Amino acid sequence: MLKSMTGYGRAERIDKSGAFIVEARSLNHKFLDISVRLPETLSALEEEIKTEVRRLVRRGKLTVSVVFKPSERALAESIQCDMAAIRQIHNLLVKIKKALRLEDEIVLADILALSNSLITYSKTTPDTKKVWTVLKKTVQEAVKALIAMREKEGEALTRDIINHCSTVARRLQSIESRTDVVTRSYKARLQQRIRELHEPKRLVLDEGRIETECALLARNSDISEEVVRLKSHIAGLEEFVRQGKEVGRQIDFLAQEMTREINTICQKANDYSISRSGITIKSAIEKIREQVQNVE
Repeated sequence: MLKSMTGYGRAERIDKSGAFIVEARSLNHKFLDISVRLPETLSALEEEIKTEVRRLVRRGKLTVSVVFKPSERALAESIQCDMAAIRQIHNLLVKIKKALRLEDEIVLADILALSNSLITYSKTTPDTKKVWTVLKKTVQEAVKALIAMREKEGEALTRDIINHCSTVARRLQSIESRTDVVTRSYKARLQQRIRELHEPKRLVLDEGRIETECALLARNSDISEEVVRLKSHIAGLEEFVRQGKEVGRQIDFLAQEMTREINTICQKANDYSISRSGITIKSAIEKIREQVQNVE
């Protein structure tokens, strides 16, 4: 089965340092384009994440977002309180209150308002080696969830493309059955037209010349080679689709070749019925090419 290039995956893991949340999104792209969004404290792990994604995905525009929520213990360790300075400020405020004979109570807000360095928060840089052990597994889970969604959407793409291939095959069979009819019809029209032009003069028709002209027409309008090649392209395309590997570019190339062949068939045959079938075939091929843009 084919794989779609659009998908979403999410994973979450918790350890002593905190919680890791990874979200992976992918969109259509000719190549593999990876962007990573990380907290500043984990920016050193960007290349490791990209390497892991490349190992699992081959095509598409991927965005991997990482959220890190430190544990309560880690947060507590990062908050520092200068108790000595707080006591000194409190004692100073008590002295001022007594000296000025103030009745207002001294509250914590009064102390903290005098300095913004009494309570500080320091961003501690985690050990990237220990963090990567957990984050790597989280990235893998998120990307594998994304791949699972891509595979599910790929099943629908596979069915749709095969249905369009069946449409092309049916219409091509109709064209093939029409080939002899076109040649006989042209021969009959040619003979009738010659008779109409020469009947007043009662000229004798050269049946050999008529046969030669019809044979020349048949050769110039012979579409058997194009039909054979188009059949071969259909079979090849269906085989690629069922393989379900990285075949997006191959399918797109075959679809282009199919379009070229059906254009030649319609041009050579110069027949209304064949042209109508050709329009249906070209429409089905165009739909295949549209779907291929979503294939990995």
